Amino acid sequence: MEKNDLSHKTKRKPRPIREVSVAFHITLNTEEGEVFERKRENLGLATKAALGRMLIRQGLGLAD
Repeated sequence: MEKNDLSHKTKRKPRPIREVSVAFHITLNTEEGEVFERKRENLGLATKAALGRMLIRQGLGLAD
C-alpha cells in the first residue's frame, strides 16, 4: 500500500489519481482586469474561468 493512502484508516475511497481539483481566487488591479476582460472577449470565451483555465494550460506548456 502507498504511504499516502490513508483510506484504510478513514474508511473513504481514495481519490482518483488522474484528476486534480484546483481552486483559487485572484484579485487583479484595474489595468490587469481590463486586459484580462479584453483578452477573454477577443478569444470568445464565455467565462473568466475558461480564460483562467486556458492561461493555466499555457503556463504548464499544455496549450496547442
